[in-house]
Amino acid sequence: MLTSSLRLADSYALTTFANGLRLILTPLPDRYSVTAAFYVGVGARYEPADIAGASHFLEHMLFKGSRGYPTPESISLAIEGVGGSLDAFTGDDRTGYIARVPAAHLRTAVAVVADMLRHPRLRASDVTRERRVIAEELAMIYDEPESWVGVLADQMLYGDHPLGRDILGTEESLRSMPRSRLVEHLAAYYRPNNTVVALAGDFDPAEAVDMVGAALGDWQAAPTPGFSPAPIPPHAPRVALHTRASEQAHVRLTTPGLSMLDPQRYTLQTLCGVLGAGMSCRLFIELRERAALAYNVYADDSYLHDTGSVALYAAVDPPKAVKAVRALAEQLDRLRQAPVPEVELQKTKEYLKGGILLRLEDTAEIAMSLASQAVVREEILTASDLVARVDAVTAQDVQRLAQRLFSRERYALAIVGPFAGPQRFERILKEVA
Repeated sequence: MLTSSLRLADSYALTTFANGLRLILTPLPDRYSVTAAFYVGVGARYEPADIAGASHFLEHMLFKGSRGYPTPESISLAIEGVGGSLDAFTGDDRTGYIARVPAAHLRTAVAVVADMLRHPRLRASDVTRERRVIAEELAMIYDEPESWVGVLADQMLYGDHPLGRDILGTEESLRSMPRSRLVEHLAAYYRPNNTVVALAGDFDPAEAVDMVGAALGDWQAAPTPGFSPAPIPPHAPRVALHTRASEQAHVRLTTPGLSMLDPQRYTLQTLCGVLGAGMSCRLFIELRERAALAYNVYADDSYLHDTGSVALYAAVDPPKAVKAVRALAEQLDRLRQAPVPEVELQKTKEYLKGGILLRLEDTAEIAMSLASQAVVREEILTASDLVARVDAVTAQDVQRLAQRLFSRERYALAIVGPFAGPQRFERILKEVA
């Protein structure tokens, strides 16, 4: 059944089955629980326009019943009845199913999720009902300005490409997507060679290999389709305004970032930490504490196989929106103009490293981190690897990267708020460095 024996690598062990399924084990005998994370290498960026949202739709449908657990109630009862929890998510390039149970019930968690992945019922009546549920979820994103401004920003970065759409798809694709396309999507991507299982918690490794092998070892492998490369963003500052009566204006200043394979991604994570990590970061201190421009302000960074982005977000009183956008751009330019002082850099690095280590307290975080890395790239980094890469970042590294990434020709500004037109915001982008 196995093509490789247990291979130890710092804090985890990797087993590869003959069908390509990878199993990552992190035994932690001092814990009371086990988390089983099942990650499939498919997400929104794998979808053509006519089935936009199929990965997310399919994720919902797997909870509607499987061969061994034919109803939603039987699935939830199997996990919750032993004191556990079951959740899932869909991203651009991965779909995850996460079961966390008391240690004695790991076999149940593996059996339930394995049956969901391999033998979902996908009843036509459930597809019809769930279509209405997801339509409400899509409407909720539109109604939440903080979420909708992110969709607008992605549209500007990636245009008419799967990465430029919301993960849920569109009203049109959701309304017209037939059950047959969901079945095809499942058959194309839900394969053992495109799946990673990660276990973290109190379990016996040999028993875990046996139980996962019994549940998934005879699952048939097959080649899986790839994704369309990300487009090159337009080389010009651009503004997208969605006019809406609201008490706050929501602004998101975005620029192309780095791919997950770029060796400078840890420099970029540190840079984003300087901007937005914790209450002592620059955005919080400058925009909230000193200028009183915003209550909610932060920076985030995303990484995919071939692209990435950096975004600064603020929710502000509409009359302050112009000033807030200028202040966000000034913080990016500040990183270009001068190295981060050593004391501030060390504080940021300690904050980031602390976050990495604190997540090791949670079996779910451990399992999800390892599964996420394995399903989208060859390299799997342990906590000590990640800490070392953050430690290696210098102030000069941060400044050079800021000079490479931050310029007005690369900026995309998305705004949701009560504004008649984008002209004043376009002027700001023309003025910044």
